[in-house]
Amino acid sequence: ACVLVWAGRTADFKAAIRSPKSLAMAALTAVLISVNWGIYVWAIAVDRTVETALGYYINPLVNVVVGAVLLGERLDRLQIAAVALAAVAVSVLTV
Repeated sequence: ACVLVWAGRTADFKAAIRSPKSLAMAALTAVLISVNWGIYVWAIAVDRTVETALGYYINPLVNVVVGAVLLGERLDRLQIAAVALAAVAVSVLTV
């Protein structure tokens, strides 16, 4: 909200706060980010640093797969190659 106002996009801000769907999505996003950070802090506190780091390596790959499968995002050849290379790298780090 502050960024939109600072950037002079008050019309976008007003439209966002008037839309129940936008408010619900913002609230859901805030909850998910808070849960993510809470789990991260907890995992570090209980000495699960390696597992936490691995999760943060895997998360972008899962996001790409979810986007492609559930949201119908199309990946070009270069993007597919990049995801495959990242998956190999995560596999190497895991073993």
